[in-house]
Amino acid sequence: RITLPRLVKEGRAFLYWSDGTNIYWGGGTFNLEKDMSLTAIWSIDQYSISFYSYGSDIPTVMKEYGDELILPTPEREGYIFEHWWAEGKAYGAGNTYTVKNNFSFSAVWKRITYRVQYLDSPWPPVEVGQGDKVTLPVPYKSGYIFQHWLSGGQTYPARASYTVRRTRTSPRSGRRYRTPLPTIRTAGKPSPP
Repeated sequence: RITLPRLVKEGRAFLYWSDGTNIYWGGGTFNLEKDMSLTAIWSIDQYSISFYSYGSDIPTVMKEYGDELILPTPEREGYIFEHWWAEGKAYGAGNTYTVKNNFSFSAVWKRITYRVQYLDSPWPPVEVGQGDKVTLPVPYKSGYIFQHWLSGGQTYPARASYTVRRTRTSPRSGRRYRTPLPTIRTAGKPSPP
C-alpha cells in the first residue's frame, strides 16, 4: 500500500498524478501491484497585474507565473511620468518585470509648472500648472492709465482669466513637447494732464 504525496511548487498548482492512462489524487492511497511511473500534473498559476496611473487608462492584465511583462509608459496631460512604484521600489517604464504574484503598480508623476512673471508691476512671479487659471491683477503705475496685459502678441484685460495650456503635439512626429509660457507685460499710456 502506498500514499501519494501532495506536491508544492512555486507558481504552480498541483492537480494530480498520472501514469498516462489513469489519474491518482495526491494524498490518496492504493495498492502497488507492479512497477509504474507517475508524472505530476500541474497548472500554472495566473496573476493579475494592475496599473494605477491616475489619468491614463492602462488595463489590468492577466499573466502566468514566470511571464515577463514590459512596463508601459502612461501619459497624463500637465504631468511628466517619472516611474512606477510598487512595494517600496521604483520601476522604470520599459523595464521588464517577472510575474510571481498579483501585483499593483502606481504611477509617480511630476507636475509641469510654469512661472508667470508680471513685468512692469509690483507682483511677484507665481508658479502655475498646466490647465490652471491665472486671474490677471489690476496694476497701478503713477502717471499711467492701465490698458491691458500683453502676452505673446495677445492682449488681456485686467481680471481676465488666462488658462495655462502649453503642451503641444508635433504634427510631423506625433510626439508631445512643451513650449515656454510667455511673459505677461503691462501696456499703458500716460494719463492726460
